[in-house]
Amino acid sequence: MTATWETLVQAAQQGDAIAALERLEPLLRDVNPTLRYEGLEAMIRIALLVYARADPQEVSACYEKLPRHFAARVGDPDQDVRALALEGISSVIKRGDHETGDHVVAHLKDWRGGVRRTAVDALARLFAGGLAKDTVLTKLVACIEDQDAEVRRSTARTLVTICPEGNQATLAALAGKIKGPLRELHALATEVLWTVAKPGDAKVIKLLSHLLQSNDDPRVRRQAAMGLGKMGTPSKDKEHPNKHAEVCIEALCTALGCCMDLPIVDLQWIADEPKRREEEELRRLMEAQAELEQQEADQTSEEQDSQDEADANQGDASPAEPVIEANPFQEQPPQPEDDVQGTQEQGEEQTSQPSAENPEEDSPVEGCDEALAPGDLFPHLRFDLLPETEKDCDHSVRYEALSSLEKIIDRGDRRVLGALLVALRDPDREVCCKAVEAISALYEFVPGDLTVVIAVAQVLMQDSDGYGNINNRKAALRALITAAGVADEAMSAVLLCHLETMRDKSTLDAGAGERKLLLQALDCVVPEDLRSQLGDALVASLEDQTVEVRLTSLKLLGALDPDSERISAISNRLRDRHPAVKALAAEVLSSWGEEPVKARAFRVGGNEYRLGE
Repeated sequence: MTATWETLVQAAQQGDAIAALERLEPLLRDVNPTLRYEGLEAMIRIALLVYARADPQEVSACYEKLPRHFAARVGDPDQDVRALALEGISSVIKRGDHETGDHVVAHLKDWRGGVRRTAVDALARLFAGGLAKDTVLTKLVACIEDQDAEVRRSTARTLVTICPEGNQATLAALAGKIKGPLRELHALATEVLWTVAKPGDAKVIKLLSHLLQSNDDPRVRRQAAMGLGKMGTPSKDKEHPNKHAEVCIEALCTALGCCMDLPIVDLQWIADEPKRREEEELRRLMEAQAELEQQEADQTSEEQDSQDEADANQGDASPAEPVIEANPFQEQPPQPEDDVQGTQEQGEEQTSQPSAENPEEDSPVEGCDEALAPGDLFPHLRFDLLPETEKDCDHSVRYEALSSLEKIIDRGDRRVLGALLVALRDPDREVCCKAVEAISALYEFVPGDLTVVIAVAQVLMQDSDGYGNINNRKAALRALITAAGVADEAMSAVLLCHLETMRDKSTLDAGAGERKLLLQALDCVVPEDLRSQLGDALVASLEDQTVEVRLTSLKLLGALDPDSERISAISNRLRDRHPAVKALAAEVLSSWGEEPVKARAFRVGGNEYRLGE
């Protein structure tokens, strides 16, 4: 029998191809799967010969005879025969042959899972590129509910490849599956839905927004978040913009726990704040002075009444007694106390007055004295900037929402800034990092918009019970370094305060990354008139336990002007136990025109070295 089909192939080579195909048909119906396999293989070889000769009549006859044979073998009981039928459909059947597709679709209901999988794969090869018609697509959508997991996965892949983008029949069928009773299939149906939908489809956007906000399956919400990222993509045609992108953005921001109505910080209000503080202090002092004067007037009135009463009784008393009562050394003591008290109050007033007359006393200072906390010195840092709403409880959904926002929003668009800043407070580390990436990609700091500064300051001013864990703080600092483009006195005070707190609390390696980021952020935001405070902070950080912090301090100090304290501190680093620190210290001194001095040193404990005697 083997010789027979080989003989038929040779006959086809000599020119009688169509007759050879007809003589192979009995092999395809044989009970022996080997013969059926060989018959299909012979048909494929003959078809390739016909296409190579490119005779129009032969090619047309070949297209007419082959489809039904290969479509029938898709349901063959033998797995090898089915696989060869798939190969034949993809290689010798005309792409987009709907008649063949109808034959293949009939096998989607076969009781054998292997046959159903083969039928799905055959459709993928036959209609690749979005050539399938609606009847094929709707029947294929039903396979998403197939009991065989492999059939379901293959169906999802096939629908994506053969469905024309935005096909309404397919979208309607998929929407029905999402609302169906089989909840475990909703995520798969949602994924296929947004993949085959066209950006800007109002019905799909409405469905995805509803799923993101109300579905209790995090897998479905995650797919909805990803889908909104595609559906809200801006249109490349400026004459036909995506009118529904706003709905996508709002739904994604809600999932992140923030609305789109982000308040604008008034720069004039911030500029006038020192003057308002000065006026408030002056008003308080004036009220205190008026109260003191009133107390003195009341006390004087009481003393006068007592004196009048004493004078009235003086005539009835003996001469000796009035002399004793009128003795100024006995009546006088209360008056000096009042004078002293008035003097003390006046001294306090004089002590308080310079804060209004000398604005320098209002500038932030190093340290974290509660009376001079940054939030008290700069009330705008406590501005209720990000009123948070209920966010999605699953971190993977929030992560995908951030990714989608990054795709939708134009660079510099402020509508999602609030959502990104709220994400900096997220308890999940991956979400924090993604927020930093999004801020870096979308914002280079809009001049005059202090939203980033205030949000970062609020993160740093929170305790560990709030959203001030180390991941949040590091994410906020990275965002500040990336987005802040102008110097800010209030932010400098917050960073200096936080750096000193970190230094006092611990110098362990666990906080080294945060201390390094604090130094880099300070270098970005400290104004020119406060660079001396930056220099003091860098000098203090040269004693840090970790090498990376000391190296960062040296690099930043090298950009400042030298003075005796800085030169001395860097010279001490020439005796550092780490070679990289010593080398960088020598480089900085050389850049300042100072000759590095090598001195003998001995270790006295920890990381401290002293010059030998």
